[in-house]
Parts: sequence; C-alpha cells; structure tokens
Amino acid sequence: MRNNLLFLTVLTAALAACGGSSTNAGADTAAPTEAAISGAVSGMPTGVTVLLKNGDVETLAVTGGGAFTFNKKVAAGLAYNVTLVTQPSGYNCNVLSGSGTVPQGVTSVPTVVVTCQPAALAFANFNVGVTVSGLASGQSVTFANGASVLTVTDNGLYLFADNYAKQAVYAGRAGGYEVTVKTNPIGQTCTLTGGSGALSFGDFANFVNVQVSCK
Repeated sequence: MRNNLLFLTVLTAALAACGGSSTNAGADTAAPTEAAISGAVSGMPTGVTVLLKNGDVETLAVTGGGAFTFNKKVAAGLAYNVTLVTQPSGYNCNVLSGSGTVPQGVTSVPTVVVTCQPAALAFANFNVGVTVSGLASGQSVTFANGASVLTVTDNGLYLFADNYAKQAVYAGRAGGYEVTVKTNPIGQTCTLTGGSGALSFGDFANFVNVQVSCK
C-alpha cells in the first residue's frame, strides 16, 4: 500500500513539472471569423475615379488609383466578388483576382488587382453618388437628382442609376447636377454637402460624391 502511495506521489509531481495538470495549457486563440477585402488600382490619373462593388454588399470609390479596402468585412467561408460598377469615362479597366471565398483564419484578402488604361472615348460622362453617414438603423432616406430617385437604407456610398453626359444641360447648365433630399428618415434630418454643381466636357473628373450627414 505504501509503495502504491509513493508511486502516485512521484507521478503527480512529474505531471506538475511537465505542465500536465493545466487544463488550459496551449489553448489556441480564437481564429478570425471575417476578413477585409482589399487591393490596388493602377493606371488611373489624379482626379479620375473608378467605382467598384463587392457583390451587393458595398460600393467603393477609388480616385487616382492606389490601394483600397472595402469597409464591410466578409465572413469566413462566404464568397466575395469585386467588379466594376461602370467603366470610368475615358478609361478601360479590368478586375483581376476579384472573386473567391474568404479562407478560415485570415483577417484580410488583399489580392484584388484593378488595371486601367486610356480609352479612345473622351471624358464625356460622369456618375453621381451619395455617401451617407449617421443614418439610424432601420431607417431610410430618399434622394433625387432630376428625374433620378435613389433610396438608401444604410450608411455608405450609393450611386444614382443614371450616367450623366457633360454636354447635356441640366439644372440650368451643361453637365449640371442637383441632388436633393426627397424624403428624410423618420426622426432625422439629412443635410448635403456638395449637392449641386457642374462638370465641363474638358474635366478629368468623372464622379461626383455628395456627402450626406443624418442627425
């Protein structure tokens, strides 16, 4: 009996020395569950904007090229699909490595590449978008730009469906635009910055980003 007790005492001491008594030893840190989708745009001059979207999740404006990161992350195991909203006026762009499935255990998928080169077309058209901030959860706000109407239900960048011609007369001038709030969210008022103006035919700019603050 004494021999058995001695054996158990020695065994317990040996396990303690090796860390065998710790129930959480070597426990792994929880793996990341979502990742940011990012990449880079090349071939775009200063002032020219390429509009990208990741499926129906988010739209992103990248001006002048360089690195970009979508704000809304994608959960591990789900698909991402980065495409062009429209070709920027005067340029042809291609998206490489823009789609796939987010791997388990990563925080970033930085593999999207957008390459652009000048096209034969003049810088004749432009898009109009709104970047909304402060919109309360479950609310919506509706904007108008002439006959175009856009309803937004979340914060972020959203585009009017129409592509506007710089030589067309609108809001009293060629290449004009005039964004207004058609319907405010319940209990909030949204104000615009840069909601009206005009782009001339010779402008390199191809995108108007109206800032919207809801309070």
